[in-house]
Amino acid sequence: MKKISVVLFDLGNVLVHVDLDAFWKELGLHEPAQRKQYENAYRAAYLDFEMGAITTDSFLDQLEQGAKGNFTREQLRKAFLSIIRQPVEGMESIVKRVGNLCQTALVSNTNELHYNYSLETVPALKLLHEHFLSFRLKVMKPSHRYYEEIIRAFNIPSEAALFIDDVQENVEGTLAAGMRAHLFTTPSELEHTLEVMHVLQ
Repeated sequence: MKKISVVLFDLGNVLVHVDLDAFWKELGLHEPAQRKQYENAYRAAYLDFEMGAITTDSFLDQLEQGAKGNFTREQLRKAFLSIIRQPVEGMESIVKRVGNLCQTALVSNTNELHYNYSLETVPALKLLHEHFLSFRLKVMKPSHRYYEEIIRAFNIPSEAALFIDDVQENVEGTLAAGMRAHLFTTPSELEHTLEVMHVLQ
């Protein structure tokens, strides 16, 4: 079996904790009934934003329209950024160690607002050699085309890449593309796996 030469890290709940409910909580909408009138417009705009189908300004425009005058643009922007929480403890060290031994990359379904905010608040991102982002690629995991973009960029056999993600569906997509994958649970468990796979010494 090919030696792993590239390790790919997901962003949300691998490098940084995310809380999708934080958007609603920040706006004071704690109960499902309170959110109902806004949910459809929010979800549609969110998906388009992560797919790179709309700009940041267009996304915020759509949030404002969906808010029906009940929240300001700045309130909505801050609530959206609040989804990104604190870095996952222990992952910066692992990323640094792996990056000293092989190529690394960020591979994330994300959007411009969350990505730029994470660049400022998650130190591990600056240690990764490449960043593959859904809003730039115009495709999302677990699409086969997403993984093909990565293999093409690194010009390696697919089995030489190891992908780390916390979502089973994305792990399955990775395996279907011929890459190796690890379902993330904790940094210590990941560290053990990397040692077993001879990525870390």
